[in-house]
Amino acid sequence: MALSSTMDRKNSYGQAKNRKNRNKAVEKRREGAPLDTRAAFTYMTILLLLSLPAFIYLYQNACITQKGYQVQKLEERLIDLSLERERLQLKLDELSAPERIENMAQSRLNMIYPERVEFITIKEPVAETKLASAGRLAGVWNGLVDGLKSLEGLRARLTEVEASQP
Repeated sequence: MALSSTMDRKNSYGQAKNRKNRNKAVEKRREGAPLDTRAAFTYMTILLLLSLPAFIYLYQNACITQKGYQVQKLEERLIDLSLERERLQLKLDELSAPERIENMAQSRLNMIYPERVEFITIKEPVAETKLASAGRLAGVWNGLVDGLKSLEGLRARLTEVEASQP
């Protein structure tokens, strides 16, 4: 029994010593806790500062890719609009072709080519008085009246020609 009591004493002494050592370690950790928080904050700051350029690089690449897609869509739209413009230009050329206009005039408006072409000239009388402007105006008026008379004569001839044709 003496041996076991000695061992018990040594164990209890060792346990007490271990408890003191643990208490000292806990106290050291408590005292060092603010330093650990500061160190963690420092490490996090350094990590953030080192990863920030990577995030910026990724963001720029994403923006460039997005702009590339937008440019591609705009180029496709430009090609589509160019094709549409060419198609409309072709249609305009077809509709404004002189042969088409001639056929439409003959078929829809019943227009025909004239048998003969006559030109009517209106001579302006020379002003003999000092009131040249009044004379010119009167001459123009007389020329218009003569032109209308000759048009009426042409109309009468045209009516006669149409009546004589079956």
